[in-house]
Amino acid sequence: MGTFDADIVIVACHGFDISGNLWQRRHGGFGGIIASWHIDNHVQPAANLSSALAADVLLPSHSQFSDALGNPISILGPHLPLCAAQWSRGQADRLANAALDGPRSDRLFGSFVAYELSPRTQFLRQVAAAIPEAEIRLIPASQRQQVTGKSKDVRFQEWASYKTSILLPVNRDLGFRFFDALLAGETVVADENIPDLDRVVPPAEQRRLGIIRFSPRDIDSLRRAMAEARRIFDAGGRDGIWQRHQFVRQGHMVENRIAGAIRHLRALAEGKLPVRFDQLLDGRMALTTAGGPPR
Repeated sequence: MGTFDADIVIVACHGFDISGNLWQRRHGGFGGIIASWHIDNHVQPAANLSSALAADVLLPSHSQFSDALGNPISILGPHLPLCAAQWSRGQADRLANAALDGPRSDRLFGSFVAYELSPRTQFLRQVAAAIPEAEIRLIPASQRQQVTGKSKDVRFQEWASYKTSILLPVNRDLGFRFFDALLAGETVVADENIPDLDRVVPPAEQRRLGIIRFSPRDIDSLRRAMAEARRIFDAGGRDGIWQRHQFVRQGHMVENRIAGAIRHLRALAEGKLPVRFDQLLDGRMALTTAGGPPR
């Protein structure tokens, strides 16, 4: 993290503690505003809170876990969800056009890190055993570089070689893979217990795009969702692929999230998001905004 030569800095804060870097810049003379976009605020609450204390405005990606960031020093601001972050718009357009008429598998795609203590891993093993038409890959946590080490082109081509994929988060979070799947033109079967999905994509729009919800841990519900998602994909054909791609490309890329962060900060500066000292659900007091995440 280099010298901040700006009035406002927006920092993507993963689940790691980056407070040392932020305090170092402040002690080095930076007098502007630091907004931290907490893209992993659904895990490692202590590390996220430490980073939050070094920032001025906090933008949580997962609204149901926003209170963990709350404190009396920095302002807990509005929800800023994740997006498709692996590709620029130009790269995504090039790759989507190249894959538009390519073959796609009918099998349900799902590639996940196998966290052994997570109920998700156990359910995915049940899915792999019970549903032959599901292609579930469970990658040991120690080997996750198998995924992250692939080139951007290869990653996109892999998404675009399937008609539909499964969205099953570890902790009810709306993750990057949701946007990646749609950007590549897939329909999606999604765990119904993801609160932010309805906030980001209205239910009527979900149906149009081919986002079908299933009951968590219910194999039969997943089978029905798979069949419906595949039906919608086949009925929409290349037009449906392009509509899903454009839905993300136009509204859910990194550029859109940066623009959203700037809008939130401008609204704060103009007094359109009044700041208040409020009590969180766990009894702690924190600075929040009228437009902050629901609690």
